[in-house]
Amino acid sequence: MKRYVPDGMPKSLTYPEGPLGAVLAGSARRYADRIALRDGELTFTYGELYDSALRIAQALRERGVRRGETVALHQPNSAWFTVTYFGILLAGAVVIPVNPALRDQLEEAGTVAVFTHPSTRATLTRPRSRACG
Repeated sequence: MKRYVPDGMPKSLTYPEGPLGAVLAGSARRYADRIALRDGELTFTYGELYDSALRIAQALRERGVRRGETVALHQPNSAWFTVTYFGILLAGAVVIPVNPALRDQLEEAGTVAVFTHPSTRATLTRPRSRACG
C-alpha cells in the first residue's frame, strides 16, 4: 500500500527518547508561554499544562497511588483530559483511558483510582480503592 505524503512533509518523524512526562517538562522549559491546549475559551500554556499536571501527580501520590499502578481516565474529550493524562504519567502510574459509556472497563482494568468529570460521573462505577475527581 502506497502512503500519501504531502509535499514538504518528511516521510518519517524522529521522536525524543524518554518518558512522555519528560517531553512535556522540556516543552514547558522551552515554550513556557506558548499555547499548548485550547478548548473553546479555555487555554493552557506549556508552563500551565506542566504545572497543572504536576499538581495532579502530587495529589495521586498523596492518595497512595504508586508507580506502575493503573489509574482510569473517565472523562470526555477536553483540555482537562490532556492535563489529567500527563498528571497520571508524571505520578509514575499507568493511564487507562475509559470510555464513559462502558462501565465494565473500570473493573477489567484493575484501576486503583479514577479521574472523572461531572458530565460522566453518573456512569461511574467506583473502584474498591482510592477515587479522585
